[in-house]
Amino acid sequence: MEERKAFVDVIVILRTLNLVYHHAHIQANGPNFAGDHALLQRLYLGEGEDNCCGPILEIDGVMERLQGIYPEHPLAPREVAEGVNTTIGKRKFGAGVESYLRFLLGLELRLQERLGEAIRLFEQEAPNPGVANLFQTLADNHQVNLYLLQQRLA
Repeated sequence: MEERKAFVDVIVILRTLNLVYHHAHIQANGPNFAGDHALLQRLYLGEGEDNCCGPILEIDGVMERLQGIYPEHPLAPREVAEGVNTTIGKRKFGAGVESYLRFLLGLELRLQERLGEAIRLFEQEAPNPGVANLFQTLADNHQVNLYLLQQRLA
């Protein structure tokens, strides 16, 4: 079921973002501590005038929509945990936040790709304007995250 997979892929990436943003937030130290700490808190909580909510609330919205559309195929916690584990892999993060930020930037780019695929799927192949709009809103919100991470790493 390609439509369900689109939901699962997005949920796994959002859950990974939430976990890694939070861990990076805690790891902030050194001369950039205040800026990094505030930036990462903004990203994992979704604070700021241009962001509605952090990944944890986005996950809730996507999972509720998934359950409403596919009640016969509920998403098991193990499925999400295994997806997060696969996404992080055997990656070792260094001291401070630089390696976290590079990983998060790559993950935000991957999320944009998956959201683009999901939007096309729900606009063209399995039309559902509400779901396409949900994914478009996520893409819009995470475009801000991409910009902030790119500026921090520049």
